[in-house]
Amino acid sequence: MSAQPGWDAAYASALAAGNEEPGADPGVITDGMILAAVRALRNPAPDDSSPA
Repeated sequence: MSAQPGWDAAYASALAAGNEEPGADPGVITDGMILAAVRALRNPAPDDSSPA
């Protein structure tokens, strides 16, 4: 799940701000971000790349 869009930026921003333990800070990767990732994994978008 760490490859979700925006997660790396949130983590890097927390490190740059001096947060020594961003993985333990619920404000860095929020519950909403986790929920969105789980929903995306459980209900992937249809693959429209295959020919009809």
